Amino acid sequence: MSRQGKVSDFVAPPINPTSHQKFALSVFFAHKVPMLSRVMSAAVTGIDAYAVEVEVNCGYGETFIVLVGLPDAAVKESKERVSTAMSSSGYKFPMGKSTINLAPADVKKEGPSFDLPIALGMLAASEQIETDMLDHFIAVGELALTGGVGPVGNLPTRHPRHSQAKFPSFQAVKAISDQS
Repeated sequence: MSRQGKVSDFVAPPINPTSHQKFALSVFFAHKVPMLSRVMSAAVTGIDAYAVEVEVNCGYGETFIVLVGLPDAAVKESKERVSTAMSSSGYKFPMGKSTINLAPADVKKEGPSFDLPIALGMLAASEQIETDMLDHFIAVGELALTGGVGPVGNLPTRHPRHSQAKFPSFQAVKAISDQS
């Protein structure tokens, strides 16, 4: 005996959620929306300083970090330093996929000086810090595993003609370090 019927016999009836269920779904998905942050940084090539935009997108899914924008080995290692420094400082490491873009993408990024802007971007994207002032400053610094900020050689701030001259729209271009 063959079983035959209409397609509608095999399709589940449409779900009409109540207003309470709609609210619960909206709250659930509101926390799953990926957040994007932007932190400005800088680097030096020879004697010239140039701006580097660090964009961080904290999404959802399996927890891992993607770092793009021609990072060298020291910049790639910042993923481990940043995650340990964040947890050592009492912050939560964002769960889900985090994409970090270092722009401009066609210039190689070298050294550990991007640790601090990456950490600030991850904290801002995961809404753990206020982001009002991030657009007015340039962040450059190496993070210790304890969460401290270490000095970085060849900072744009060490060259007075590069600091405010190259970055006039920023309130401050200043080196901050636990050892200073």
